[in-house]
Amino acid sequence: MIWKPNPLLMLCSAIMIAPIIAHAKIYISAEQVQKILFPNTSLTNNPILITGDLQEKMCAVSSIRHPFQGERIWKAADGS
Repeated sequence: MIWKPNPLLMLCSAIMIAPIIAHAKIYISAEQVQKILFPNTSLTNNPILITGDLQEKMCAVSSIRHPFQGERIWKAADGS
């Protein structure tokens, strides 16, 4: 008996075994993000000191477990 491999089976096996890698990075600045998310609004950097107690409260409310960074706080001209 002569074995003849099924080409479709071989192709499917090759696709399943071969690693599929797709990697994309898009880097934009904080100013570009502000223009996209808050058009026609002037935002200024408003860093605050985040204490351990405030860190715990923010984690409990937001369910985010990594530390918040106080230098990434922005404030609009109207106070929001």
